[in-house]
Amino acid sequence: MQHEGYRKHVYKDGKGIDTIGYGYNLSSNMARFSSIELAYFYREGMSKTEAMRVLKLCINKTREELELKFEWFHSLSKTRQDALINMCFNLGIVKLLKFKKMLKCLESEDWQGAAGEMLDSKWHSDIGQRAITLSAQMIRGEYATVSMA
Repeated sequence: MQHEGYRKHVYKDGKGIDTIGYGYNLSSNMARFSSIELAYFYREGMSKTEAMRVLKLCINKTREELELKFEWFHSLSKTRQDALINMCFNLGIVKLLKFKKMLKCLESEDWQGAAGEMLDSKWHSDIGQRAITLSAQMIRGEYATVSMA
């Protein structure tokens, strides 16, 4: 919610992808909405209540995907899991898998190395503050609050 923000109506994200609610990518349609439901969102928008339900569903699906891909995912603290879930929600699993060095660092509990790999990426250039916040969360193992000033 903090990083995506809420938008009732469809908008183009930074990559030009149709998005709604709390950063829900309509093209990938992770929640598998029907064409009728998608048409409704385009026409009427998505309420905050529905957006929250969709976000929770997407977080749970992303968590499940990460649990299946990485047997070490369970060994991460909840805050580090949440940072990786946040990153995966933003990038998608295919792009996250390209962070091979970062993932190796996470597997070996090299938090500083993982954070360095997060920041040494086009992803960081593209999203800025979100990457800084999540990398700090990865290093400290606590929810990071980094000033936007």
